[in-house]
Amino acid sequence: VIEYTVDPYSIWTEIPEGSLTIIPKDPMSSDDLTVTFHWIGGSCGRYEAYAKVQPAPTDGGPRDVFLYFGQLPGELCTDIKRQSLGFTMKALPPGKYRFRQMPHPKLGEPSAPDPYAVRVVEVR
Repeated sequence: VIEYTVDPYSIWTEIPEGSLTIIPKDPMSSDDLTVTFHWIGGSCGRYEAYAKVQPAPTDGGPRDVFLYFGQLPGELCTDIKRQSLGFTMKALPPGKYRFRQMPHPKLGEPSAPDPYAVRVVEVR
């Protein structure tokens, strides 16, 4: 029998800036946050993006913010170029937040994003 212990925080990887931008980078509790998704795709599709702040964990770890993004059913384009879609979130209370991209609930069975890719933001 081989036993080993894995640091629970070693599984998380950072979502690259090229895929997700959160502004301001060092927010205060009075700052609204602008969250922008970046991807390569068609320009005429209908896209939707929003966030849901999850309840605070009981273990004192970072609070999860689930980010939902996807192309809604309908028109598809053949022009493939850089695209972006952003939205604004209300200010968050002070603390650490782990932003995680989740499968969009309106899209049926989309391929899930990497469940361990996150962006950690500390609100002061």
